[in-house]
Amino acid sequence: GLKPVNDIMAGDRKLGGILVERGLDGEGVRFVIVGVGLNIVTPAPLPADYPPRAMALDRLPGGPGEPGLPALAQSLGQALADGFT
Repeated sequence: GLKPVNDIMAGDRKLGGILVERGLDGEGVRFVIVGVGLNIVTPAPLPADYPPRAMALDRLPGGPGEPGLPALAQSLGQALADGFT
């Protein structure tokens, strides 16, 4: 799920975030840059300053598993592309 403004959430835990920047010129939008950050693997051992509300995909039921990160990246890229058509 998405929580305004840019958090990617799993319940009340933060999995990552989305940032969008745009460049404008006199005729409208010149470019859009979308940055997506996802917590993939929980560090072990957890650092003392690890945010208590943070979550990583490896901790979710049915986390990235197989086929793994390439499929996740492809799926995310396709979802973003579909949103701009």
